[in-house]
Amino acid sequence: MSGSELDQLERCYPAIAERLITGVLDFALQVRRDMGDVDKWIVFTEISLRFYNRPDVRGLTIEALHALDDMAMRIAGTNVRSIAEASGMARETVRRKAAELVRDGWVDQTGSSLSLSRLGLQNAGLFRRELIRLAQCSHAAVQSCRHGRCP
Repeated sequence: MSGSELDQLERCYPAIAERLITGVLDFALQVRRDMGDVDKWIVFTEISLRFYNRPDVRGLTIEALHALDDMAMRIAGTNVRSIAEASGMARETVRRKAAELVRDGWVDQTGSSLSLSRLGLQNAGLFRRELIRLAQCSHAAVQSCRHGRCP
């Protein structure tokens, strides 16, 4: 998005604020309902991001993801230090939240490597639908401000 498009969105923000804020709030409430802990969600999301950024995963459908074997699920795990650096969270907080995710079955741990578990992949679907709604809402708001006009 160019600087002029960002300027236009900034100028039109009062007209689109309700749609944008509602989308973000709905997503945050979904996180709170399903996970109850934003720090834990951030750690889970960092681990999920590593999984979804894998070149062998990007082109797969949801059905194909669920068909991956356990070894394929563990490839390209991450660690506490990497998550702490990426998120800006304290290592001890990340370690504690990762231990909770392992205990809850959302994350697998092999040595110091953390990876998305089969249950974690399944539970990521709880957030996927709300994240897609947020993207749709944001896209609609941005489109309404295009071409130099505010809605």
